Amino acid sequence: MNSRILVLLLGIITLATLLPAQEMVPYSNTNKIGLETQTKVYSSSRIAPEYAFTRTPIPLMTSYYDYMIGSYRGLPLQVIPNNAGGGYFMTYHGRRMPSSIRRVFYSYINSQGNIVDNSEISTEQAIEGYPTLAVDPVSGKPLYAWHGNYDADTQYEIKCAADAFLSGLSGLFTYQMIINNPTTITAPDGIVTTDNDFNWPTAVIGPSPIPGKRRIYVVTTNSVSHSLYPVENPYIAYADFNEADIENSNNFVWSYTSIPEQNQWNVDITWRRPFYDITCDNAGNLYYAGYHTAYESDGTTPINEPDLDVFICPNYGQGSWRRVSSSSHLNMWNPPTSPTDTTGYFVSLVTGQPYGDNGDIYFAIKNSGHLNVSMDNEGKLHICAIWALTNCDNHYYSNFQYVKEFVFDPQTETFTIKDICPQKDPADTFNTTFCPWDLEAPFGEVDEFSNIAPSNPLMVSDWPYPHWDDTAHDNTMQFHYNNIKITNANEQGMMAAVWQNSERARRFNKYGDYQYSAYENTPEIWISVSPDNGNTWSEPIILNNVETFELEGIKPMWVYPANFVKYVGMQGEHKIGKLGLMFYNDYTWGSNVINPPYHMNQDGGQVMFTELQIVFPAQPPTEDPFGEPIVLSSSMTVMAGVQINGDMASEGDVVAAYVNIDGIPQLRGKETVQVIDGVAGCLLQVYTETNGEIVYFKVWDASTNIVYFVEETLNSIVNGTIGEYPQDLFWLHAGTSRLQIINLQTGWNMISLNVHPESMDITDIFNDIMSSMVMIKSPDGVFVPDNPYNTLTSLADGKGYFVKVSSPCNLLVYGNAINLAQPINLNLGWNLIGYTPQITLNLVVALANIADHLIQIKGEEGVYEPNNPFSNLSILRPGKAYWIKVNTSCSLVYPPYGKQDVIYQPVLAYKKYGTPIVKTNSQTVLCSLNELAQEGDILAALVNGELRGLSSIKKNNGITGALINIFTEEVGEIIHFKLIKKDSETVFNLIPDLLSAPGEAIGNYAQGIYYNLTPDQNQVPEIKTALISAYPNPFTSSTSISLSMGKEKSSIQLNIYNLRGQKVKTLFEGTLESGIHNLIWDATDDKGRKVASGIYYCKLHSAGKSQLLKLLILK
Repeated sequence: MNSRILVLLLGIITLATLLPAQEMVPYSNTNKIGLETQTKVYSSSRIAPEYAFTRTPIPLMTSYYDYMIGSYRGLPLQVIPNNAGGGYFMTYHGRRMPSSIRRVFYSYINSQGNIVDNSEISTEQAIEGYPTLAVDPVSGKPLYAWHGNYDADTQYEIKCAADAFLSGLSGLFTYQMIINNPTTITAPDGIVTTDNDFNWPTAVIGPSPIPGKRRIYVVTTNSVSHSLYPVENPYIAYADFNEADIENSNNFVWSYTSIPEQNQWNVDITWRRPFYDITCDNAGNLYYAGYHTAYESDGTTPINEPDLDVFICPNYGQGSWRRVSSSSHLNMWNPPTSPTDTTGYFVSLVTGQPYGDNGDIYFAIKNSGHLNVSMDNEGKLHICAIWALTNCDNHYYSNFQYVKEFVFDPQTETFTIKDICPQKDPADTFNTTFCPWDLEAPFGEVDEFSNIAPSNPLMVSDWPYPHWDDTAHDNTMQFHYNNIKITNANEQGMMAAVWQNSERARRFNKYGDYQYSAYENTPEIWISVSPDNGNTWSEPIILNNVETFELEGIKPMWVYPANFVKYVGMQGEHKIGKLGLMFYNDYTWGSNVINPPYHMNQDGGQVMFTELQIVFPAQPPTEDPFGEPIVLSSSMTVMAGVQINGDMASEGDVVAAYVNIDGIPQLRGKETVQVIDGVAGCLLQVYTETNGEIVYFKVWDASTNIVYFVEETLNSIVNGTIGEYPQDLFWLHAGTSRLQIINLQTGWNMISLNVHPESMDITDIFNDIMSSMVMIKSPDGVFVPDNPYNTLTSLADGKGYFVKVSSPCNLLVYGNAINLAQPINLNLGWNLIGYTPQITLNLVVALANIADHLIQIKGEEGVYEPNNPFSNLSILRPGKAYWIKVNTSCSLVYPPYGKQDVIYQPVLAYKKYGTPIVKTNSQTVLCSLNELAQEGDILAALVNGELRGLSSIKKNNGITGALINIFTEEVGEIIHFKLIKKDSETVFNLIPDLLSAPGEAIGNYAQGIYYNLTPDQNQVPEIKTALISAYPNPFTSSTSISLSMGKEKSSIQLNIYNLRGQKVKTLFEGTLESGIHNLIWDATDDKGRKVASGIYYCKLHSAGKSQLLKLLILK
């Protein structure tokens, strides 16, 4: 890729505060970083599409409300079907005068682009806002929804208006109140809230289960949170209608649904904030898609979990909701600081050390709360958003933010992340995504370094926001102003992504670069288009008031595209389409109505409409590059399954078979991939006249036009057949090597590999962490570092291992994805197995082929028994190992990545105790508890003060119980049980104790046998003066130390000591009230200086007794 580069020295702030705020509820999170570095402006050699204005920008009204003029997440400009006359309907909110209230408006724009009608929707003088619009695809009639205050209480109501739109006459409304807040919601844990206020509607129309009707869905989100921070869970109203219902002013009959998991988020102590939009398909499936952020109850400690989500509800919104998730993270490498200094450029503010190359820095979705979801005509979901360069300390680099999209395929339930702008070179197979310091070959190296001291890698910066000033509105501009939108695909597969960019204005206004002085007041509109359902995206069209004379004197803000591109025709190989745009001409750049205001000028601006005609790029090659195979007198057939980079190949990809003749590749066969029941494969004819020829393969990815090599080869068999559908496919694994990262905690860990490295020797695999290695054990033997008598020297595919380390570390393993068709042989009884898929799978799906033989499976996360409702293990995870017990010898074959019921299950932990300490053996106990225990409480098992097991308590058929896996290696250890209440966090001792029996199972659900636990009446509740735990531990910047105080007050001292016994810090000295207390240590000494990484001890001294708690600081 050739790039024209402009260089600028940027003096960027070192650390700022991001406060996503008002209009939606604010929160505080210090996670934005700037760097003093030189950057370059990206300018691709690719040419943006040609375009022309078919309607120059025209004003609809002057409005004195200068923020987010349409809905937060919908598309308030919608195409009218040709059978209803064509043109557009539009909705927005505004103020006619500076002192007037905000109202909602509608507009009818005819097919010639003329404004036919523009007025308020409702007749009531009430505060209204954030209207949404959906056009009936059959009749062309518009339906509007918005929030407003129409009664005496303070909460908003949601109203809907259906426009009969007869003979080209608009504004013939029938009104209904569809949500009258406050609304009552019951969370899955039984918590009932009655003050919920659902606002900010978005509407979509889909098919109805009633013949001759359609169904409208209006999703609203909650402005009231019962968590510690904002959590906008959704509430969805839906109703069936037809053309006659609208024309006859019939009231719709409304029903309601909500998403239980998000209702729970709204009341949880842990903080998950959702950012989603709604769509539906022609099969009656409802989708609520987007991303969420996740933090512990302190609001700042991130929870590492998949953040991209699609909630799915079948049966026209009347079924049960479930979630499919994936991670937005795209790993990057840390470039060297200069040509002579190979130290990584990006350095941790926490540790002061450079980040590593393997997941320490990555791109992640950020600042995209106003996203929308669209659908292509293949049924895939598309969401455009901002991905920011981020580090593992949860800070992101504000100057490196780029527009990408994630695509969700409901057929395979898989996610794909694609560059929109900038895009990486198609020949770049090294980087996972666009790399701002590696645009050109050779890939994997920094393109160039700055020539101004101090030297640094020259990197592409970007600012995909409609305003340059990130400090606006108390540093919340990026939260308020982000507004990336994407259209649905039309019948021809044409789509458009629209966002705004202020990089050039930022360079002048923030950094004083006078070569960009002309852009001082220039928010730009960027439009990237796709001719092929989002498989490829164009270089963006750029519209601004400097280079686009039609926008002269206009500062466009709050830009929304129409919901579809209108197909015009063909120009050679190019599709032609018209794209309507709604926007606001902001007289003074920046919002006055957001608190605090960016400026004090109440001069408003104009709501405007324009339309472009765009020449879409020609579609990428539809033919593979292999040519035609040579035809011989005989052949063989191969029934192949096909994966690319560990995921299923796509329909239309092509497999080619080669044989080298005198060193020259000879094409012997090729076939197009088909996807059947979620499995990609093809029946390939390979021409051969000789047995024993080495046949190798390549795969062409039609979506990227990239050819991949395949790991597998085979020896030719004249007239032979290899592979059988569907049970015994010959799997072809195309792509490059994968990196597996396994997080190891101090002590024992149950692990397995899902990649096959070049060497399976233990000393090679664990070489980088051998200094932390204590032991590796499995049923096959034992490995101890530097021990010549080791009985275990190498690892094997499909097997599990216990790995003991002396300190937390990450195991990094490079290799090719393990072939899932390779069976894992299981013996009668217990087997320690590996988990070889690349993704998390539902346990039942993953073990489907041995379902008839499975007795029990258990691991670090819990235990599962078939048909036992108290099971607490529901998914299997990459990197983990599991004990599995079967009733006969059999072979486990994991399923290929077809359509799977993929869910996310957090690892059970409790902040007082953390997660259980893993041992190399365990036993399971099916327990029953009395009425003191409630569903959602936690059962804990401890041995000698160590946490050995945790399980969530459930209720089934009148029995309150839990199936718990307890780690133990010795017979006769005394196991103590404790009940931890979910609401009060009170701990109760339970009796009787149990003597350990490793490998045994106590209790039998089918026979109704339980181990009965009751509270110890002599110790209820358990309260004494003691150290409980530190969380997190290990930690980097701070930890919360929990201690309990007994009923009798006594003076205590809480001090921190280093390994030499020297006192480092006095945390507390005095008396505390009875109960649980949390004290924060910020890793500083008594003089406020940061201490070094390493081991420290927290010592509690009370009533002549002392207790120590070990702490570990990582930097």
